[in-house]
Amino acid sequence: MSSTLDNPFFARLWTVMAAHETEAIRRLRRENLAGLSGRVLEVGAGTGTNFAFYPDTVTEVVAV
Repeated sequence: MSSTLDNPFFARLWTVMAAHETEAIRRLRRENLAGLSGRVLEVGAGTGTNFAFYPDTVTEVVAV
């Protein structure tokens, strides 16, 4: 796979940076995911930054 598509350094960096997101960005994530329920398909899940923000009404996430 191309290094532009599979870059372990970037994945680690993104995880660290996501932990330091501002409350405004976290609020946007919650707002974007609000209203979802049941089984959800997340395309481009990356490192899974959105997973913590799914509402309780989501019962399953299929991440690609």
